[in-house]
Amino acid sequence: MNSEAVFDNLEQQLNRVDAGEHYQSRDQLSGLFYAVALTPLRITAMEILPLLFSNRKPNLNARQTEQFVIAISEICQAYQQQLVSENLHFPYNFAQLQTLNPRHIYEWVLGCYQGLQLRAAFWRYENDGITENSPVLNSLSIFTHLLADHNAETATLNQFFLQIPQAIEAIEKFAHTVRLEQTLAQQKLNPPVYQPQRTGRNEPCPCGSGKKYKKCCA
Repeated sequence: MNSEAVFDNLEQQLNRVDAGEHYQSRDQLSGLFYAVALTPLRITAMEILPLLFSNRKPNLNARQTEQFVIAISEICQAYQQQLVSENLHFPYNFAQLQTLNPRHIYEWVLGCYQGLQLRAAFWRYENDGITENSPVLNSLSIFTHLLADHNAETATLNQFFLQIPQAIEAIEKFAHTVRLEQTLAQQKLNPPVYQPQRTGRNEPCPCGSGKKYKKCCA
């Protein structure tokens, strides 16, 4: 199932619960799940659910909650597939800034920032929990200023918009580095076990004598 189809499914469920004015827009949802996919730490569907309703707590029954968890999990899976295949990209072309709707970019950044905040401690510090992660902190600062000044003049917003690709790149680079470190650490804990190839008794002896193994080195 592609990401557009799973988004449509999620929005249909949101419409059944909400009148449409209180849950996140498609741009916000896109930014949110982009951030969740980038985060190397596990984020559960139940953590994401309140963000769909702008942190309000809708009155969901057990069946509705289950359906939302399934829909959220499907979107997370679709985004993870894009990440693994290196097809997860920032969705806007800033070379065409003048033709873009600032509201779409603002809402995407808002959703992305909310997703990053689900693991704020990770993004604010290096993965050892001690050293401050300056490049990512700078990126979060750009997001914060943009979200705080969204009613500013267009020239001011454009200045922030132009910094977003670099901010996203810093976040992506840090996430990639952490994932690589996690993979290497896992390989050290569980090194691959190599089994020597066994020679059949009737196969040629590996010593090169030309004899069958059973009549040579067996």
